[in-house]
Amino acid sequence: MEIDIRDEQKIVTIWLSKDERNDPGVSDTLRKICAEYNPRNYTVAVFKSGEDDLFELTSDLLMTNRRKLAEQETERETERETEQEAVQERAVGPSMIMGF
Repeated sequence: MEIDIRDEQKIVTIWLSKDERNDPGVSDTLRKICAEYNPRNYTVAVFKSGEDDLFELTSDLLMTNRRKLAEQETERETERETEQEAVQERAVGPSMIMGF
């Protein structure tokens, strides 16, 4: 178990290994830590080691974030183009843009 207490942010982070996450003794310790810090308005965060492939999950997360960022940029570019067309239309009138 690794415990990190950040008094300036009022945060306690606790990291548990695979072996510790189901240990009843560790559960008792966690209850005691929460009982000590919760009344002092600290946030207590417990991170438990998982079974999944960390590399694969991290890669998936990064790819998802990159895809979302690209979608947002495409949306912003489309909005800019639409806005520029509206400004042009107001400036010269619809018949000039269409070539009439």
